[in-house]
Amino acid sequence: EHIFNSVPELAPYVRVLHGDGEVGAAVVASKPDMLFMTGSTNTAKKIAQAAAEHLIPFRHELGGKDPMIVLEDADLTAAAKWGSWGACYNAGQTCVAVERVYAVESIYNRLVERMVWEMGQIKTDYSPALDAEHDYGPMTDSRQLDIIDAQLKDALEKGARILVGGGRRGNFIEPTLVVDVTHEMTLMQAETFGPILPVMKVKDEAEAVALANDTHYGLSASVWGRDMNRAQAVAEQLEVGSVVINDAIVHYAVAQLPFGGFKQSGDGRTHGEAELLQYTQSRSLVLGPPPLAFDIATKLRYPGNYPLAKAILYLVFGESLVQRVEHVPAAVESLRAQAEETSVPRPQPSRNGRVALGIGAALAGGALLFGLIVGRKK
Repeated sequence: EHIFNSVPELAPYVRVLHGDGEVGAAVVASKPDMLFMTGSTNTAKKIAQAAAEHLIPFRHELGGKDPMIVLEDADLTAAAKWGSWGACYNAGQTCVAVERVYAVESIYNRLVERMVWEMGQIKTDYSPALDAEHDYGPMTDSRQLDIIDAQLKDALEKGARILVGGGRRGNFIEPTLVVDVTHEMTLMQAETFGPILPVMKVKDEAEAVALANDTHYGLSASVWGRDMNRAQAVAEQLEVGSVVINDAIVHYAVAQLPFGGFKQSGDGRTHGEAELLQYTQSRSLVLGPPPLAFDIATKLRYPGNYPLAKAILYLVFGESLVQRVEHVPAAVESLRAQAEETSVPRPQPSRNGRVALGIGAALAGGALLFGLIVGRKK
């Protein structure tokens, strides 16, 4: 708010309102030209219902359950390092956090071993010192702690194991590595939004893709492998708004890159030209030329010109020379009669009449020429 107010070009146009859902409801009720929100899927559904009452355009960037796929030829040291970091960055409180890992069985054990070490290096605590050695701080919302506890409890009851972490002190949650997970666990289905990293063994990349897409979220993902063509082929099968190969989260830092999700992870895009365009409305403007003495498009659009339309259709689509030309005289007569009706009586045919007769003659000549050419080809 202070930053916006310090910029003269922005200050008159930006207002910051503090409050909860009641304030948000009041904003929607004020019938703005457009709404955009970043938040949870459930909140977006409530806003969408309210916005629909007034047909207010609504765009949203919502949560995710971002998958990480590790192929056989991946750099496992890098995958373990940045996968762990991607899960714990900002205590996992980012919509693009690594929330689940699918590792093909041939490298699964080696990846898990490296992740055990990497997760053990990440520290959580608080210190006012700017150069503190802690990597992330506490969870900001105690309600999210209850969600995380419930997900871990459900996973453990269904056979999962915690290899690293799992402890909690106040709002601080330890970096937690979970294995032996399945898609029957809420930990692999619902957004966690905390420093929890579940790793699942899969048979091959096909199973990894199928499981990665087995969710109502579709925000972003990462694919790890040295063969870039193969990694890209896998990435293109993922039902998400953005994919990064051999890294995690960094795509959000590219300001020119459109960011947004599929499915229930949002509608619309932030960043780049796509974001600017979604805040605009397009208008089409057609400039017509001044009326001509004889305008074929105008003639065909108005009643009373069926003979002309019929002649043109048969000229183009007639199956024989006779069919192509037999309706031309009626069209010429219709044009002549219309032209004379709108003309001032004169000893000689009016200008409109002369134009109509000229067009009719050209139409007849064109029909004959067209028929001869087509006839020769046959």
